[in-house]
Amino acid sequence: MWVVGLCMAIMATACSNSQAAREKNLKQQADSFATYYYNWQFHKAQTFTTKESEPWLRMAASQLTQKDVDLLNETDENATCEVGDIDYENDSTARVQITVRHYLRIDSIGVKATPTDRGTFVLPMVYQNGKKQWYVNLNGVLREENQQSE
Repeated sequence: MWVVGLCMAIMATACSNSQAAREKNLKQQADSFATYYYNWQFHKAQTFTTKESEPWLRMAASQLTQKDVDLLNETDENATCEVGDIDYENDSTARVQITVRHYLRIDSIGVKATPTDRGTFVLPMVYQNGKKQWYVNLNGVLREENQQSE
């Protein structure tokens, strides 16, 4: 009887370690993506996204002007990101809240980027079982959380 209990305990530990590893991967992928994205390194950010996200990264990159790039190069601080709450929709999809500090906000084409102290965003994430990785799955341009309800 004690063997059955031991096996169940080992299985529970393995499952919890597996879940912890998946959550760690989720946080790392979200943080890496956001750090590159909000520092306008879109080609590096793409590494952490699904193939379907590529058009949205291209759109974000196409909105930059030389004045925006010059402003980014003049800033003393890089954008920093912090992973917040995670809302698991199911085993393979989640929404990750991130807080971004010291970034340049791009509002629309032709409008100069503005330095912004803090913004909160939600990254849609999908788990690709074949690759055993979480990826950002953009389905639009990222907008601040408080702007999404407007």
